[in-house]
Amino acid sequence: MSWDAAVFGTLTMPAASTKAWLASEVDSAKVPNAETYLSMAEVSGQTVKKTLAQLERFKDKGGLGFIELERSPNEGSLCVRSFFSKDDYLERSVALAAVWTAAGTNASGELFFAGMLTASFCYKLTIGPTGVTLAEASHRVIKKLPAYEGILTRVEAKVAELGL
Repeated sequence: MSWDAAVFGTLTMPAASTKAWLASEVDSAKVPNAETYLSMAEVSGQTVKKTLAQLERFKDKGGLGFIELERSPNEGSLCVRSFFSKDDYLERSVALAAVWTAAGTNASGELFFAGMLTASFCYKLTIGPTGVTLAEASHRVIKKLPAYEGILTRVEAKVAELGL
């Protein structure tokens, strides 16, 4: 049996740091506990800008999955909302975490990884002045966040539309 998950959150940084962040290299080895909580996928050797461009081109052949990336370079922010099947999640969750981690301690934000319709797990990547952490989080708390509710509403509507 397969499962699905959402990845969502907001990253903010000084607008003056955005250009350097986009040019920096992603490296999944810098994501703490990635192999424990996300997947063994390795992401490195390309810039944040290129990684984001690849993520934006994501197309789910099954029709339910999606990724929305809202960048505000003038304000120094990135907002992500996504829903993936198991395989797509395992491939892309580490890339999203590496994008967050590449921002360094000059940025702040949270990125959540949560099982949705067929799985129950929740992790939170936090970035801030003291560094980056990735740890388990309360699924009950996550379910109350507006971004989670919005993703769930969108997925449920798509399931109804497809008659699944």
